[in-house]
Amino acid sequence: LKVHLVLGISKGDRMDYAIQKSVELGVVEITPMFSTYSDVKIKDKSRIKKKHHHWERIARSACEQCGRLGIPSINDPVEFTDFVKNEFTDICILLDPSGDRKLNRISCNGNVCLIVGPEGGFAPPELEMARKKAHLVNLGPRILRVETAPVVALAILQSKFGDLA
Repeated sequence: LKVHLVLGISKGDRMDYAIQKSVELGVVEITPMFSTYSDVKIKDKSRIKKKHHHWERIARSACEQCGRLGIPSINDPVEFTDFVKNEFTDICILLDPSGDRKLNRISCNGNVCLIVGPEGGFAPPELEMARKKAHLVNLGPRILRVETAPVVALAILQSKFGDLA
């Protein structure tokens, strides 16, 4: 299973935790993302570059911790609307409480793009745009925090399609 995680940038160490656990659960690529309701807005390019290097160190450290040989790539942060305009060859799953599908009901060819929103969720126009390209999936009746949602989703995906027993 090859998962590209697109992760809403969150405050403080929440982003670090989400990256660390996602790497431990086998993601191959992470793209930090800004969206309309993102609490974190970084305009200064030098600050973004510093954050990017920090996230790469988190990923490297997580690989060392879990004995993983390949370090996933950490892409430059993108705007959600710019990312969704791309063409997807992989199945694309966006986690949102409004989703009408369950993750364990999705079929997969081995390549997944998993999109997890920021703390504020997605704006209605963003969800409408995403519906054209992604499966909107909910994880059940609980609203999970931005750092918890990718861990839960990755565990489900790895259990069903990957190498997690």
